[in-house]
Amino acid sequence: MDISNWGWKRKEQEYPSGDYHFNGQALVTRTIHSELEQAEIMAIIADAINLAKEKGGIDYLLVYEHEEKEKIFVIDQVTKSDLESGLQRPEHNHFTVLFASEY
Repeated sequence: MDISNWGWKRKEQEYPSGDYHFNGQALVTRTIHSELEQAEIMAIIADAINLAKEKGGIDYLLVYEHEEKEKIFVIDQVTKSDLESGLQRPEHNHFTVLFASEY
């Protein structure tokens, strides 16, 4: 699934490294669900997960841009080190897909 198939581009991260892995449960807002196709949402989620895997961890925020649609934020909640140390519980390990206006 390539995000460019739907006209999306991932903006370069402000901070190129981090300890966020986007490996928890994906939460998608109601507005995202109602305005985007399911395959389009899954492509964005897959892109976030694959980038984090490829780099061995990234910053908590990913931004996706489209010429005709509102910007999308994908925000991870918990670092890998916080999970492994027990500072955060596994049930708090999730990331959220939302429009910028929903932030």
